[in-house]
Amino acid sequence: ALTEIKAALEGEAWEDAARLIAALRPETSAGLAPSLADAALLATVPVAVGQILEQREQVRDAMAEQFAATAKLRIAQAIQADNAKAIELATVQFAGMPGAVEAEKWLADRALGEGRFAEATKRYEQAMDLVPELESELGPRLRLAAAMLGVNEGEPVNEPVVFGEKTLTAMEFERLVGEKRSLRAAEFLVSDARGQVDAVPEPAKFVAKVRGRFEGAVGERPQEEGAKRTNQLRVPWVDRQLATDVADGIVYVSNRFQVSAYDVGEEKWLWQSEMPGQTMQRAQEWPLIPMRPLVGTDRIVTRLLYSANPLLVCLDKQSGKLLWTVETREREAIVSDPLLINGQVVVLSAVNEGDQTLRVLWRVFDLQTGDAIARKNLMRLRGSWSARRCAQVAPLDEGIVVVLGGVTLATNGDGDVRWVRKQLTLPAEDDPRWILQEYGVPVVESGRVYVAQPGVRTVECVDVRSGAREWQAVLPEVVGILGRSSEVLVVRTETDVRGLNLADGTTRWRYAVPELIGFPLVDESRVMVASRERMEGGEEQVRLTWMDSAEGKLVGSSVVEGVAEKELRLGPVTSVGGRVMAIVGRGQNDPTRDVVEWVVTGKADAR
Repeated sequence: ALTEIKAALEGEAWEDAARLIAALRPETSAGLAPSLADAALLATVPVAVGQILEQREQVRDAMAEQFAATAKLRIAQAIQADNAKAIELATVQFAGMPGAVEAEKWLADRALGEGRFAEATKRYEQAMDLVPELESELGPRLRLAAAMLGVNEGEPVNEPVVFGEKTLTAMEFERLVGEKRSLRAAEFLVSDARGQVDAVPEPAKFVAKVRGRFEGAVGERPQEEGAKRTNQLRVPWVDRQLATDVADGIVYVSNRFQVSAYDVGEEKWLWQSEMPGQTMQRAQEWPLIPMRPLVGTDRIVTRLLYSANPLLVCLDKQSGKLLWTVETREREAIVSDPLLINGQVVVLSAVNEGDQTLRVLWRVFDLQTGDAIARKNLMRLRGSWSARRCAQVAPLDEGIVVVLGGVTLATNGDGDVRWVRKQLTLPAEDDPRWILQEYGVPVVESGRVYVAQPGVRTVECVDVRSGAREWQAVLPEVVGILGRSSEVLVVRTETDVRGLNLADGTTRWRYAVPELIGFPLVDESRVMVASRERMEGGEEQVRLTWMDSAEGKLVGSSVVEGVAEKELRLGPVTSVGGRVMAIVGRGQNDPTRDVVEWVVTGKADAR
């Protein structure tokens, strides 16, 4: 189908292209196909057609002129037949036409009824954009869908609201909206920051004050390497495998064997999570991969390295007690951090097929009980994927984006793959320095996803809707993405920190940082990096450097007093209520860490 459309486009036969698009049926357009213009991209027919219509005004005009009546008839027939796939395809084929509004309304109502509130909100908005006169009818539904997400959308109604055969007075409806909004706001809401600071601390001088020690379950045999050359290249594996999140003044720290809660205001540990009954794995098993906790109002969901494969566990947020655990089958492993999609826990798992391939699955679990709800095949990978086991995920408005170390893909909220983009990657044995790269969550912002991944020597900017590459920056020594400011994407390499233009990926500035350690921080205006400085006697201290994120200009520098170690290690740094907390360690194979507060003692040096 796409080959025929491509031929019509190349011949500038716009009416033929429109006819071919209008003739598409869901039963003959399932699966993925190569993109018309990008050999590295595979996409579904709806995604490909949407991109064509967006880019080719002549085809859009031909569709509107020839198939406006067809659109209304086709959509009416699909609605009568309750054919969701045909209705979804019609919203793409006949996008922008008045007839498409009925398809958007039907799909929005369906999403609202099935609990996919983000999708419902988006579709109601699209329907009202097509026909603004529908605001009086659809505005209340949009307001309810948004309330189910904990968001206040639109103005309060002053007329009765009809849902099917049920009519609510304006007062009843607003009471319902208020209750749902309050309930959802108090439910399992997740911080998008996942351990990042809200703002980079102001340039200052600090003194380190030890507030507690992170110890307990740290994994078996920490001296045994999990990845080749970890010790040779002095990769700080303990810190790379730590993950933090912050909520309500509490720092939650996970080392993949336990989650611990530290109260910053009280300056004390609140709890360490209850240990599962299964066998603890080695400290460097699943090497260099942080397992980030999903922290909500009353519970935490995360992966822990017990049993033959990682367990998915749910903890009570107040006490750290186990509420439920999920253990996979022998050949199946949960490979991604958990996300909350449509009120349910979603993870990816990989099944070893025994023929040098792996099957990647979309798994859904009930948040309250851990019961399995759904599983769906996403794709197959070569067995060589297991050398790195990269599976980093981030939520989208509808679905998720997944980075698999050489492959990036996006799904909808039901786990159906929308597009797959391939990247050039070298086998792990041919690129031993890949272990210096970080397992970072893809950065999603303003309809774009920014991706850096182990084994790939580029940074890519990709359109979330279509998978089309906006730009690519080739960086042979790339380590990972640090964050995004209003103007640049801040990237770390083995030798420096760089600001890449968001528009085209060109290097805007570079700042050389010898002996860079820890995890630099980025916000809208500043970047803060830490580097190691050697002192007399062989001990090491931390120097902090601040720079302007737009231009990379130095704005301050200082040494953190009170930190002096023979082999210094610096883990995640967080800002909690204006207080700066860091995780500090020593040595290559000591898995215990100190939680240290950096207390301001004066202004930073302007150098």
